[in-house]
Amino acid sequence: MKKKKKKLDKSYSGQEYRDKLNLKIGSMVSSLRKKRGYTQEEMAQKLGIPQGTLSKLENGKSDIKLYQLFLFLRTFEGDSKNH
Repeated sequence: MKKKKKKLDKSYSGQEYRDKLNLKIGSMVSSLRKKRGYTQEEMAQKLGIPQGTLSKLENGKSDIKLYQLFLFLRTFEGDSKNH
């Protein structure tokens, strides 16, 4: 029995998908940062990136690079400002 391939929603362009993904990831990054009690400045320092870069990432105005996402997730793995 053949599996059906999922079709891409052609109502969005590649750029629109990328923009939506950037907004979703940025929102999740911002939410997690705030949940853990960090300011953008504190989080940017932990990640080793400028605060302006973090702001752009959180607002979906910049593509997050895979290594940045990895660093972000690693930073929060078992980390809490309140510990």
